[in-house]
Amino acid sequence: MKAKISYCLTIVLVLLMQVAFGQEQTKSVSGTVIDQNGLPLPGVNISVEGTTQGTVTDFDGEFTIDVAVGQVLLFTSVGFQDQSWEVDERNFIEISMQQGTALDEVVVTALGITRDEKALGYSTQSVSSEEISGARVSNPLNALSGNVAGVQITNPSANLGGSTRILLRGVTSLTGENRPLIVIDGTPMSNENYNSTSAQRGAGGRDFGDMAFDINPDDIEDITVLKGGPAAALYGSRGANGVIMITTKTPKKGREEVTVNTGLSVESISVFPKMQKLYGGGSGEFGTITIDGVEYEVADFGVDESWGPKYDPNRLVLQWNNFDADEFPGDYLNPTPWVYPKKI
Repeated sequence: MKAKISYCLTIVLVLLMQVAFGQEQTKSVSGTVIDQNGLPLPGVNISVEGTTQGTVTDFDGEFTIDVAVGQVLLFTSVGFQDQSWEVDERNFIEISMQQGTALDEVVVTALGITRDEKALGYSTQSVSSEEISGARVSNPLNALSGNVAGVQITNPSANLGGSTRILLRGVTSLTGENRPLIVIDGTPMSNENYNSTSAQRGAGGRDFGDMAFDINPDDIEDITVLKGGPAAALYGSRGANGVIMITTKTPKKGREEVTVNTGLSVESISVFPKMQKLYGGGSGEFGTITIDGVEYEVADFGVDESWGPKYDPNRLVLQWNNFDADEFPGDYLNPTPWVYPKKI
């Protein structure tokens, strides 16, 4: 009987020593919780892992909690990534919480207004920076192709830096403008190009591209496409064909990052137009010209049609390169055979 009582007393003594030891290790820890911009975060839930103990940050993002060294504090808040901290010897800490994926359902519509995507009465769709930069395209608008429903994009062919034609949900006007409005960080941007009227309607000339080509895809945070009449009303008549909203990246406090991207794009023409090789340039017969008493036949390149004389390798004619002594000294006034040009 005495042995049992002694054993029970020993167990109780050990338990009391453990409790006393734990109480000696418990201490008060204070701190502040801030967001990625350094602003205090009120209402952040703070709990001790594995227990029911916890607290909440006040209006200034501050908190105080009694914990033991080695325990783990869990910080959670709606819209932010969860954070954890193992208690050490410090009595004051500062926790920085980063924005989480819960805000992805909130979209920026117009003039910096944020709305819940489910509450919108019109169609919107966003493309993230990873999808834009991952496409490795020279014109960021080309990255919308295949990523946004109802968007028709005509890419430039055989022309680096050519203009990109964009239609949201088809053609809305037969005689007016059909391109959507582009807005960068809340500022409407003109996407006019410098092409001639003939080049714009595909009747010849050079495609000098449009201003969207100047946007660096690596500087874009995301692109939101507003489609439909209600979305157009946000920007008035300029948004009648829809709006493409581009948000650029901003610096993050306490974070330094250097990203280097490079790429190589190789293209080849899959289909060549069928060309006639029987008649040369011009609109009739050769002209004649007398230089230093010598009469030459001269090809007529005043028009871009090939309605000139029939090709004849035995007929020597002065062509465009035979009149430039500085650029083509060996060809100056040296007639060449009238044949189909060789491929370069």
